[in-house]
Amino acid sequence: MLRVPVEHYQDILTILQLEHFTPLFGFLDHRVRKELCVYIAEHVIQSDTYIDSHDQVDLFLTMISCLISDQPDQPKEPEDPEDFELQQSLVGRVVHQMTSSVPDQQFLILNMCKKHLLNGGDKRIQYTLPSLVFRAMELCRVYFELKEEDEKWEKKVCKILQYINSLLSALVKAEYWDLALRLFLQSALICDLMGIQTAETIAYEFVSRAFAIYEEEVSDSKAQLVAISLIIATFERTINFSEENHEPLRSQCLRASSKLLKKPDQCRAVSLCAHIYWSGKNRENEGSPMHENETCFRQHEESGADQ
Repeated sequence: MLRVPVEHYQDILTILQLEHFTPLFGFLDHRVRKELCVYIAEHVIQSDTYIDSHDQVDLFLTMISCLISDQPDQPKEPEDPEDFELQQSLVGRVVHQMTSSVPDQQFLILNMCKKHLLNGGDKRIQYTLPSLVFRAMELCRVYFELKEEDEKWEKKVCKILQYINSLLSALVKAEYWDLALRLFLQSALICDLMGIQTAETIAYEFVSRAFAIYEEEVSDSKAQLVAISLIIATFERTINFSEENHEPLRSQCLRASSKLLKKPDQCRAVSLCAHIYWSGKNRENEGSPMHENETCFRQHEESGADQ
């Protein structure tokens, strides 16, 4: 019966204005309530409806709370893993429908989403938080493009970067090491793009935390090679680090590469580090490649000798 208003109005924004619609969910058992929540979330995506205020987002996420957090009446038996993954992926997708054309309003929306999604517990956030991280990165770019019009854009960007850091800290706490490492590196690139001093400090922290995960939590040799390759590739793409911050990070890349367990992996990683010393850029070089010929030659020579 509760599908009828959704089918009739074909507009979730109208449904959200129905004062007594959501309270009726409490009269349904857990299984039926979850099916209805899935139906509503899918309808929002398929109809390409955008929820553009944080108050509406609050109402909508409360409506589909059965998908977002544990419920008092849910069955004690574990849920089918495939169904659970599909449902949480659906929540991650519907986050992208929560969009405002006003940047300040968009940040309020993101904060409201964070408030609800963090209630989902460790088992859900690996599916839902990445969407928030990428929406926040997108918002950083919006403020960067509006920097001529908004004199407070730097402060707003820094708040968003701190917001991203809090989301990634939640993933670290839940021990989703690989996901957190990759998102730290992607976030570092966004910080670097902003080209402001405060953002550089946060970017340095992001790269440092990615390194910490690599050194403390990644033990498999194949995973180590993949992780250090990602770190090297990310750092090679940065352009706005000062030499004071750039030098210790590139040195750390080289040291980590030389300590890989297998010699072939060492050779590959050390060879990759040469790209940082050749095509890497920092603020002191004003966007020009470093072209440290001797360092590059020495690294390739050492990696070739080891092979």
